[in-house]
Amino acid sequence: MTVLSQMVEYADSLYSRPGRCSSCPNTCRGGCEQCLDSIHMHGEIRDYNCSNIAQFYVCKYIYKYSSEIDRLFAVMRSVNSLDEYNILAVGAGPCNELIGVLNYMERSAVSKKVTYLGVEKNNIWQAVQGNLKSIVRGLAFQVNIKIIDDDIFNVIARIRLNRMAWKPNLLILNYVISDMVKNGANMDFFIEEIVQKIIPNMPIGSSVILNDINHNTKARDYFDKFAAAVNEKYLIEINKGHFVNNNRWYYSYGTRRSTNSITQTIPANIVLRYSPWAFCSSAHMIVNILGERSI
Repeated sequence: MTVLSQMVEYADSLYSRPGRCSSCPNTCRGGCEQCLDSIHMHGEIRDYNCSNIAQFYVCKYIYKYSSEIDRLFAVMRSVNSLDEYNILAVGAGPCNELIGVLNYMERSAVSKKVTYLGVEKNNIWQAVQGNLKSIVRGLAFQVNIKIIDDDIFNVIARIRLNRMAWKPNLLILNYVISDMVKNGANMDFFIEEIVQKIIPNMPIGSSVILNDINHNTKARDYFDKFAAAVNEKYLIEINKGHFVNNNRWYYSYGTRRSTNSITQTIPANIVLRYSPWAFCSSAHMIVNILGERSI
């Protein structure tokens, strides 16, 4: 079984347990899908606050979110030159971006050491993250996972990457920008902090992946702001793109990817119970850091 299939199997087993709703702190809207729709589609401002929502989320969204990262890795020539993948992820949640990288590695027969440092303030994901740590022990290559349970602004304020031997060569912001915008974060300050405190500690040849909803004011505008800020200090290569959205009109942002199909098969029982997203639909920007600008 793949890493993804084991993750879904575990989440489904927890979601299917008898009496699961007795632990839910929310007023029931009819099911976890309705709660998620209220947060995602109807602008409700709150964190995921129930373990049932976390398990349902994995089964509903993990195929789409991980496949988008998988597909992006497949078009990134820069990752081929990396001896190992040192990933820093903001808003880690169930670690969709790591699962996408592992999907890519399994499909492409790539065997490299992977170190994943995820920042996630919501501890509702701890059971899922713990299960992932157990799963990766069975892989043929080494995967190290560490989760920092804190807000990204607190982490940036105290982290000292310049004093650490480990340096990220992949920074992944996977559906975190739109979430921060929705919750009123100071995005200009966030971008400035990333550019001043994280990018300088990434080796030349590193890459940043921004992957999010295909929306201008909620995501894409900040992709462009981020690239402009990095470009002031570094020589960069930018790869913009989008996937076709099967459900609605979409903006043609950069290159249209050749396929929007997910990279794993969804079992029939998961389709029936969760109706998962079965295609990629994001907009994205890949920023490759080529060198420092001369002063």
